[in-house]
Parts: sequence; C-alpha cells; structure tokens
Amino acid sequence: MSHTLYIIGNGFDLHHGIKSSYCDFYDYMVSKWPNGNHLSSILESFFPAFDEKGKSLLWCQFEEILGAIDEDYVFDQCKLGVDLEKYDNLSRYAYDIEDCPSGYLASVLSDMDKCFHSWIDSLDISSPKGYHPCLNKDAKDALFFTFNYTETLEGVYGINSNNICHIHGKRHETNYIYGHGNEAGLEIECDDIVEENAYKLINDYYLNLHKNVSNIISDNEYFFKIIKAYKIDKIIVSGCSLNDIDLPYFIRIYSCVKPSAKWYFSVFTPKDYVMIKQIVNRLGINRSLCHTFNSKTTNILTDKNFTYELYIENFG
Repeated sequence: MSHTLYIIGNGFDLHHGIKSSYCDFYDYMVSKWPNGNHLSSILESFFPAFDEKGKSLLWCQFEEILGAIDEDYVFDQCKLGVDLEKYDNLSRYAYDIEDCPSGYLASVLSDMDKCFHSWIDSLDISSPKGYHPCLNKDAKDALFFTFNYTETLEGVYGINSNNICHIHGKRHETNYIYGHGNEAGLEIECDDIVEENAYKLINDYYLNLHKNVSNIISDNEYFFKIIKAYKIDKIIVSGCSLNDIDLPYFIRIYSCVKPSAKWYFSVFTPKDYVMIKQIVNRLGINRSLCHTFNSKTTNILTDKNFTYELYIENFG
C-alpha cells in the first residue's frame, strides 16, 4: 500500500495544456455563450474589482470576487423595470420592488451557472501536453484529493476512481461546486422596509453563492477516513492556489496524516512561496518537514531513490 497523498489543484490541469483557468471561462463566455458579452459585462458590474490597469479581476480570481458583490448597484439594476407611474396600487408596487431580485438577479446568476457548467463540460483532456513529473510509477496506489472537476487523473494517468476524491464535484457525474467564502452575508441598512426586504432577497442569492466548506467536508467524510487508514507519510501538493477559502480542507487533511509526514509543495511564481509559508504556519507543520519543487523544471519522482530539489533558502 502506498502512503502518499496527492493534493491536486487547477495548476495541474493547466500544466497539461487544458484551458481550465478562469480567463478561459471568460473567453468561453464571450465567444460561445448566447449573449455572452452582455453577461460578462453585467457580472463585472455586479462584482466590481479591477487591477491598476482597469481590468476586471473577476476572470482571474473568480471565486474570491464573487464575495465582493455591489448590492446597491444590483438593487438599482433589479428595480429598473419597476416604474411607480405604471401602478395604481402602491401595495402592488411595493411587492414588485421587494421581489425584483427574483427576476433580474436570479436570471443573471442562473445564466452564469449554466455557462460555467457548459464551459467545464467542454474542456478537452483528450490530448494532454506532457506528463506531470510528480506522478511516478507508484502513483496508481496513492490517494488523490483534487479540487478539479476534470477526469484528468482517471483518463490520462489511469488512476482508479476509488482512490480519488473530487471534492468540488466531477465532470458529467455531479454538480460543480464553486463560490465565495463569506458565510456571514451582507450588512443591510435601510430606512425603507420595502427596500430592506429587497436587499434581504439579494443577500439570499449572495449566500447561495457561498461555498459551504464545512458541509462539503462532512459530505466527504468517508474519504478523510480512508486518508487516515492509509497512514499517509508523504503529501504532494501540486497546482493549488492555497487560498483561505480552501484552508479548512488542508486542516482536515492535516488531522488525518502522520504528524511526521513530509510535505512537498509545487512552486511556479515567487508568490507561491508566500502562500506556502502562510499555510505551513497556519497548519503548524514543522518547517523541516516541508519542501518545495518546481514541476516545470524539476524532473521529480522519476524513481524511488530520487532526491527532491529543495528551495530551503527561499522557504526560511
């Protein structure tokens, strides 16, 4: 039995040339989705966050930016079709104001979700570019915890599906989980009770975009028990962004592996070292057990006797 656990993120699929970045999601939306240009423009207005050049961050930090909704702008857009002059009954007008997010906002978010699922379904893994060096001949007996929806591990590497946990869903088999990390919701302050009710409805839709990591962990508790039974002493983290929203997964995994287990983190940019240091500190892993490797330049795990290329000078 292997005692190795692989934690796989989107960088793994990108390594194979799979167009699975959020920028690719944007390209799919504007080029292949009906009224995709209009939809992308609306979403950039609903979730406004821009870099120093004025480029929307939604398409590179999709889940994080979903937590930055502009509820005032959303409300203004939702009530555009509610014109007081058309009503002879104020109670009916008030009802339509209260309920207006159920029309426009619900439609936009539903369209976004359908587009997201369609994009994931369209990803082509049939001709991967290259072979990832962190998967050696013993990998088929290892465990895999993947944030990816694609079946790259199964289709390209022949990994048994029983050894894999697709924590956010698997393509063509389950719904795809994504979302922001703000479980508290929006702060609502309105003097008008009618508008307050509309904002509460906006908040409900906003909370539906929350990725409930605690529930996801509970739903996949069987796999964490498998991790513990494997007595894992080596964890290889490849292609993961290591953002705060996914920290609870790492906390749960850390509780299931040997305290003496060695951790190997892939690095691609200098920022990766910062994220690695952060998660190592937050998990309380002994620094001497942590190593980094560059999967683009380092031919790691080619055999059992391979020595990892370490970046201790950057990790201290």
